[in-house]
Amino acid sequence: MHTSIWVDLSPGKRFKPLSESIETDILIIGGGLTGISTALELSNTDLNITLIDSNQIGYGTSGRNTGKVTPQAGLVYSKIKNYYGLEKAKYFYQENLKALNKIKENISKYHIECDFAPAPSFIFSKRPDRITAFEEEYKVYEEIGIEGELTHHIDLPIDVEVALSQTHAGIFNPKKYLDGLIPILLKRNIKIYESTPVTDIQKSNSGWRAIIDGHLVITARQVLFCSHYPFYDHYSFYFTRLKPEKSYIVAGLYDKSFPQATFIDEDDPVRSLCPYRTNDQTWLLIAGENHKVGQSNTNHFDRLKGYGLEVFGLSNYQYAWSAQGYVTPDSIPYIGYLNEHDEELYVATGFNKWGNLNSTIAAHQLCDLVLNRKLNDAGVYDPSRKRGYFTAAYISDNVNSIYELIKSHMTSTSTSLPKENDSASVVELDGKKYGAYKDDNGELHIVDIVCPHVGTQLNWNSIERTWDCPAHGSRFSYDGDIIEGPSTHRLNKYLEEPNKIDPHIIN
Repeated sequence: MHTSIWVDLSPGKRFKPLSESIETDILIIGGGLTGISTALELSNTDLNITLIDSNQIGYGTSGRNTGKVTPQAGLVYSKIKNYYGLEKAKYFYQENLKALNKIKENISKYHIECDFAPAPSFIFSKRPDRITAFEEEYKVYEEIGIEGELTHHIDLPIDVEVALSQTHAGIFNPKKYLDGLIPILLKRNIKIYESTPVTDIQKSNSGWRAIIDGHLVITARQVLFCSHYPFYDHYSFYFTRLKPEKSYIVAGLYDKSFPQATFIDEDDPVRSLCPYRTNDQTWLLIAGENHKVGQSNTNHFDRLKGYGLEVFGLSNYQYAWSAQGYVTPDSIPYIGYLNEHDEELYVATGFNKWGNLNSTIAAHQLCDLVLNRKLNDAGVYDPSRKRGYFTAAYISDNVNSIYELIKSHMTSTSTSLPKENDSASVVELDGKKYGAYKDDNGELHIVDIVCPHVGTQLNWNSIERTWDCPAHGSRFSYDGDIIEGPSTHRLNKYLEEPNKIDPHIIN
């Protein structure tokens, strides 16, 4: 995987894996911004809190985003108003604004050096037929009280038909911010473990048992799923309500003038622009090329670099990385109880690729629920809300997932193993399909490519050298290790037993 500029500039502290079974009051699964921020919110209580991550703290999506902190996540407020009414759209904005202020408060209070800088955010379009949609969004801005401006010009070498700004926004290094919170958690005796993957969750008389890597056990009274995707489902069917999307980011040193603002071109293909200034240098981050995971093999990095060269004359790129996000049908995250019958289990997911603020919102909401404080949110973030499910987006995505599952069992296979180095093929061996990759040294890596989540055949990602699920977004290294859930089981290799299909729906 490509390293992001954020992780490269702030590698962070390392933690040991769990080495023995333990008991705790609160188990937080996931060491990104959501898990760390939630642990911070709960750290002033008398609760015994344990936080674990299957990989390294902050090395997932939190360390791989664009660094924007803005409540402007596309033309979302008019959409929420149309679905749920003006009051819920207003509440949604107020929560985002509170989260932005909370981040700034933490930076000041804990003296975190994360290069935060105020920067208004803009969305724009080059299409005349999009003007009405922007005008409708701006009308909701006025009704809610969002500070911003509708305009027909931006301070970039791009001719636009319409643009919309928000005043209260900023830019920071999300990994430096996350790493700056770690010492506070350690001072408050929060236990943190890395390389500690949960493979199962079980109900017990003393609470819930998280099975770690198949043999160790963490027993907890309450479990918070802050792991980007709730791999434990228990009849909640999150995999039908979350669309996994890939985005790509390139970054290079920029020696020309760039406004202190962030921009999103919401036309297709989407382009996101963010300047990051540190040590008297300006980096230009260019992001976009969104697609459903496992359903594209285009070199999206080259496309972004080509755009940067054409529009800004940027040709020297030092970083290129990808990020994975989960999109909900109504553009609102799921934050709250995992389902309607397990009140000791909580979830925060579906951040719609806008995790820097949504993670902070989730921390506050989850803390209130854990401490039995009443939420006055009118169910805006409730994971069990029904209205947002049965949208055109929900139906389309699930039809696509079913299609990919059926298609995967009909796909023809290669008759031979890959001949060239750094190449892959799907082959049939002993009557079963496998994925074969020949690395740069000529060594073959052959794995069972039936996804352990629900059984969809994985597709080869030649840019990142991974096997990706086109249905629900699980990703694996060419040796079978898990890179991204919802799967909790790695891929077995050739001559090992077949992959176990386990979506954690009913257990």
